Amino acid sequence: MLFSAAGVNLLSCATGAGVESYIIPMAASLLRSVTATTSYVSLESQRAERVSILNKTGATLDIQMTNDTGSSKAISLADGLSVVIQVGANANEIQIKSASGTSGVYVVIDS
Repeated sequence: MLFSAAGVNLLSCATGAGVESYIIPMAASLLRSVTATTSYVSLESQRAERVSILNKTGATLDIQMTNDTGSSKAISLADGLSVVIQVGANANEIQIKSASGTSGVYVVIDS
């Protein structure tokens, strides 16, 4: 049986010797609305394992890794599409920009 409270999951299992319980920490998620500028800008500094990005700018959003820039190193995300990116340790490893320089970028940071 799984119980959730105060940021942790408690898993209880019936065994031949009784009931064993395990505390499983829940991953924290942060939801952010970000404005894309016409130049690459890093996402905020937050501890992260994965970053999900939803483009609702009405234009194409370009995404690149902070330490891996240059020609053919970015992906273009069309309006209405999303992507999940695995990062090493922090959300600021990702940079975004949009030719229109607009709001409408939604980011979920999972740690």
